[in-house]
Amino acid sequence: MLIKEAIAIDIVEARKWRARASEELEKQEKGRNQIYINDTLAWLNVQQENQDNELDRLLTRRQPGTCAWVFKHPKFMTWKNEAHADRVLWMNGIPGAGMNAARLLL
Repeated sequence: MLIKEAIAIDIVEARKWRARASEELEKQEKGRNQIYINDTLAWLNVQQENQDNELDRLLTRRQPGTCAWVFKHPKFMTWKNEAHADRVLWMNGIPGAGMNAARLLL
């Protein structure tokens, strides 16, 4: 009987340890992601105010219906709606195909 109790206690302690380890890993991952974002923005030397103004200016120049097909594409719908989808939506095309316009609308 003592052996069964000891095993049960070990199992409970192992579950608690796993929960704490999982929380710690998630916290570290969030911190690492924020560091990556900050480093990327610093590397790009992006000033948020300038970026917002430029995006607003470019949005006013687009034609109605621009990139509407992108928002209906199955890969975009998956990327947008699924929490576990890839964090990056990779779009490629020939120059002038509208990747920048699509990026502005996202």
